[in-house]
Amino acid sequence: MAKKQEMMDEREILNIVGQELAQSAGGDYNDFIEGNRKAALASYLGQPDGHEVEGRSSVVSTDVADAIEWIMPEVMKAFTQNNEVVTFDPCFDGDEKQAELESQYVYDILMKDNTGFITLHQFFKDALMQKNGFIKVYYNDDVQETAEHYTGLTEPELKMLVSDPEIELSEYSQDDEGPIPTFDVRVTRTTTKSKVQVDSVAPEDFRVNRQHNSVDLSTARFTSHIILTTTGDLVAEGYDKEVVDSIPSAVTDDDRDYRFYMMGETVFPDGDINADPSMRPVEIAESTMWIDINGDGKPEMWKITTAGGDNADTLLDMEEVSVVPFISATAILMSHKLFGLSIYDRLRQIQEQKTSLWRNILDNMYLQNNQRTIVVEGQVNLDDLLVSRPGGIIRAKRPDAVQPYQTPPLPSDAYKMMDYLDQVRAGRAGVSPEGGVTDNMIGDRVGSQGVEKMLNQKEELVGLMIRVFAETGIKPLCYMIRDTVIRHQDTAKDYQFRGQWVPVNPSTWRNRTHTTVRVGTGSGNRKEQQGAVTQIMSIQEAILSKPGQALVKEDQVFNAANDFAKFSGMPGVRRYLLDPASPEGKANKAAVEKQSAAAQEQQKAQEQAMAKAQMQIAQAAETTAKAEAMNVKLKSDADMLKNQLTSNKDQAAAETAILKLQLEEANSILSDRNKSAELEYKYYQTDVQAETQRLQIGVTRANAKDQQDTQLEIAESNDNDSGESND
Repeated sequence: MAKKQEMMDEREILNIVGQELAQSAGGDYNDFIEGNRKAALASYLGQPDGHEVEGRSSVVSTDVADAIEWIMPEVMKAFTQNNEVVTFDPCFDGDEKQAELESQYVYDILMKDNTGFITLHQFFKDALMQKNGFIKVYYNDDVQETAEHYTGLTEPELKMLVSDPEIELSEYSQDDEGPIPTFDVRVTRTTTKSKVQVDSVAPEDFRVNRQHNSVDLSTARFTSHIILTTTGDLVAEGYDKEVVDSIPSAVTDDDRDYRFYMMGETVFPDGDINADPSMRPVEIAESTMWIDINGDGKPEMWKITTAGGDNADTLLDMEEVSVVPFISATAILMSHKLFGLSIYDRLRQIQEQKTSLWRNILDNMYLQNNQRTIVVEGQVNLDDLLVSRPGGIIRAKRPDAVQPYQTPPLPSDAYKMMDYLDQVRAGRAGVSPEGGVTDNMIGDRVGSQGVEKMLNQKEELVGLMIRVFAETGIKPLCYMIRDTVIRHQDTAKDYQFRGQWVPVNPSTWRNRTHTTVRVGTGSGNRKEQQGAVTQIMSIQEAILSKPGQALVKEDQVFNAANDFAKFSGMPGVRRYLLDPASPEGKANKAAVEKQSAAAQEQQKAQEQAMAKAQMQIAQAAETTAKAEAMNVKLKSDADMLKNQLTSNKDQAAAETAILKLQLEEANSILSDRNKSAELEYKYYQTDVQAETQRLQIGVTRANAKDQQDTQLEIAESNDNDSGESND
């Protein structure tokens, strides 16, 4: 029977942690890593390289800084422009919405609950400059106490204030001089800020066991974070004050403080560090390691917090954990190694060579502008030559006592060498101020396809770095955030998803093992993706135009538009288009279908009314045709009657003319007759007068008795004559 092992005591645990810290990569043992980080920062800052000569140019080329700053915009755009860098894949049919919810919720924890942009910026820049970047993920449930002061509160306001469970009344005073009593109070507000914390860890503060041979830290045997804090913060976190007071003060350390002093800053002031004991700086180490605490031969993973930094001398806390809280990423992977290559590693020689060339070029220019002088000893006042100024006087005994020493200018090959080194830099880093490729690199024998190929090759270098960052850094980061929130958030929180507020309880989420990384390989790749999605949208449009098509659904059209927006650098298309799967999209679809049904009914009624109207129009047309036929007949009859009337009129006119002629002839005859009768009458009157005279003579001669009869006869005779004349 195996002998039962005893539990490790505090001293044994401290010894093991201390040995791991002393031998860990990134600690004091690895001078190369620390030296490389300092040299990388010095190159980035363009600081002197130690080869300067007094009186000569000391300019330093900044190729490392230039390349890093050209790469950073592409990297940051890839990971912060939209929230679909890493998405969780559905586990089964119908799980798509839940997978999308978890992807968005996790990304919002990174970017909104934490200073995501700054954290990622530090993470990527550390990797580009100093081999590896590191991130720490943990659940922060710290309790924060803040003092608040209120004046002039009425009694109801005071009761409302102290009814808040987060408020504790510490002191108050009452003022009774006014019409109503008022209160001045001091309270302490205690809040618990529970959230998943994501912090960027400075590379010099991270430790890992030296045998670890992968950028994946989840399998590391030992990891640790050296933290510079204060005694007051440790007491606030719940550590025993007596133990905290016994921790020695942190001292300045060039290996940890080089970021400050290399830029002219100091971490610790001279003399007394701080008069306030609670602000005394101390170092602690939060180590996550496999260790057999209980002596059963099976190591467990523990988080062990010790004081003293790399020199663990006090055990503060122990907690059994299940995961390593650290994530690492590097720009250029090295197989079977944690530490990769940085942009500094790739461009160090280029920067040194350009610095040397640049200094020589400037020195040559300085010598040409301020040439050395050959003088004849004893013939020249040397004081005049010690100061070189334009128009200065040189006192000499004879003209040939002073002669300039000619400095030949550098040949053009020196300047071409600078251009060549710029091309090499672009080839190694994938970036340049002109873009991926310069004109000198293209030449005059490369067609448009060749230029595009060279551009894509340069973009692929940066694109590969982005992909490595996504796979080694962001992907495990999203998994770790998701796992952490599942373990610690056991209550539902309201969360806005797809335009509506939904309760989210991560403790009920299923386990997920697959993700999709949505990261392009540079701006050229995004343009290709845009072009591909544009072609797909054109195909969808062509298919949708065909009646009865069964290949394209509305959610597929939405997804295509959404992907196009994301490849264009926007967070998505939901601001411009409704998601058919969202409540608003479904409600809008129902409204559109209802409106479409009403429109169809209205169209049907219109078609029926149109058919009826067309029938009536046909009937009216038939009636019109009959009326037109009758009109033609009536017109024909009218024309016939008109012709007949015209004929009758002509006939009547002819007859009238004949009658008129006859009337004229009759009038002429009558006139002639009247004239003849009048003449006859006149002759008759003459005869009558003559006869009368004769008769008068006879009457005169007759008997007076017969005179009346005679006159009567004369009258009768006259009447008769008158009638005959009229005839």
